Amino acid sequence: MYSRVLIPKLFADYDRVLWLDADTIVLKDLKPLFEMDLEGQPCAAAKPSRDNHLNTVNYQLEDPSQVPGAENIQAISSGVVLFDISVWNNTDISDKIDELLLSDIRFKYVVQGVMGLAIAGRYKTLDYTWNAYSNWAAEVIGIDNVNILHYIGGHSVMPWVSKTKHQDIWEIYK
Repeated sequence: MYSRVLIPKLFADYDRVLWLDADTIVLKDLKPLFEMDLEGQPCAAAKPSRDNHLNTVNYQLEDPSQVPGAENIQAISSGVVLFDISVWNNTDISDKIDELLLSDIRFKYVVQGVMGLAIAGRYKTLDYTWNAYSNWAAEVIGIDNVNILHYIGGHSVMPWVSKTKHQDIWEIYK
């Protein structure tokens, strides 16, 4: 689960590396993503939710009182992350992740919360075509516009467990 936070150290000789959760399917060419201007940010990712009140780090914490000001820190969706390796490695983000993992702070969504707090809003926000959740992708952005489909939300949306939306897409690639 935490392997994605090691990417910048393990792949230091690369310019960019893309992390994809195992429950994603790439539907379109990734070249535009890799060529995207990250505007000097260490990574690019979508926000965790289309609901703004869920897009701050305090929602990711078991006990938000442990991190004063967490309600002002933009959260990250860690299922699709494009790392700019040199920029990331020239920040304190990896050190902050190490510190958080050794701390008493507990997170609801584990690695996503740790990354969100360590990155502290320092990321380029991807539009949801690059991390479209299967339970709303078709209705919100249209399945034909989706670049990366993400089967997120528990067993009810996992096509390898139960019949769900976009089962047909899963059947093609399984």
